[in-house]
Amino acid sequence: MVGVCCGCWNLRQWTIACGVWSVVLSIIYLSLAAWIMISIEIPVGRADSTYGVQVQHSVNYTKLIPTYISVGIYGLWIIVTVLLFVGVAKETPGLLWPWFIYTIVSEVLQGIAIIWYFTFIAVLFLSWYLAVTFLIAVAVFQVNIYALICVQFYIRELRNGGNPQLPLHNVSEPPMEQMDN
Repeated sequence: MVGVCCGCWNLRQWTIACGVWSVVLSIIYLSLAAWIMISIEIPVGRADSTYGVQVQHSVNYTKLIPTYISVGIYGLWIIVTVLLFVGVAKETPGLLWPWFIYTIVSEVLQGIAIIWYFTFIAVLFLSWYLAVTFLIAVAVFQVNIYALICVQFYIRELRNGGNPQLPLHNVSEPPMEQMDN
């Protein structure tokens, strides 16, 4: 029996789709981080009333530390996604676990960030682009949760030799002949 997610693809196909989603999302985030590192200059200087404003532009690298951290996070997500693809190709559940665990940690951190943004919802929705960013973050969070569920069921399917349904306990039911007595 091959399990399905969403009724149209089998679990293997959905796991591959989840990996592609992870790579695309990581590339988008890495591109955004590269844009931030290249284009943002932090003004350093002071206003001079006699000669006008004299501002020197330079990059304060300590203010970009969160961007550097996100580059590391999403770069590592690409690496564990490659392990996911290898695990799907070799049908080895052990190679799927790094992606699964890493995505759970990522989702916990993203959930905390969403809750933090939600606490400032009054300020957040004063600007349309911040509101859109918030809604996109919530949508990505939900898609990643669905991806986790699909990959977990595929891990179970591989571990059980094609059956994604795991028993809750190891108690076997008595044969039908014994139940009639």
